[in-house]
Amino acid sequence: MQLPIKPRTLQMLKRSLEHPVIELALSRHKMAFISGPSQCGKTTMAKAILCGEGIYYNWDNLKFRKIWNSSPELMAETALAKKVPQLGLDEIHKYKFWKRTLKGFFDEYGDKIQILVTGSARLNIYRKGGDSLMGRYLLFRLHPLSFAEALQIPPHDIQRFSNYIEGGFPKQNLDPQIIKSVQTNLIKF
Repeated sequence: MQLPIKPRTLQMLKRSLEHPVIELALSRHKMAFISGPSQCGKTTMAKAILCGEGIYYNWDNLKFRKIWNSSPELMAETALAKKVPQLGLDEIHKYKFWKRTLKGFFDEYGDKIQILVTGSARLNIYRKGGDSLMGRYLLFRLHPLSFAEALQIPPHDIQRFSNYIEGGFPKQNLDPQIIKSVQTNLIKF
């Protein structure tokens, strides 16, 4: 059920939001909500922030859903046993009563566990009126790679560079000749 989190490798780009998430939210005992479009790197960034110490759960995992619905304190016990108690919850907003459950969990463990929540752009909807989580979290919006982030891509990594040219998203289809031409011209520039 828990997914192993590997420390950052050289292949992973450091995203510009990582530092603000850690400094503005997690280090100040607030939950960090990271929203954004599909495939922009929310989960990858969350795992990088948790950097091997934290525990990561995805709502699409049936075992996680059962534990979250019946006894979320089991996750807290597991997180508290770590050197740095961190918990990553991905796509939890798919659960009908996610705010109520997360509020209770945070009120009980928020001063002991750093909590990072990732999800689609739908997380933005929950900022409007009557938010029971008000004051407990900061919302961060992750976009596809910025130009500054793209500069971290090694020139020989054509696939990753092509992802940036295509808008920062993976799995896009663009003519490889166009990508190579743009990359060659950019390197010359």
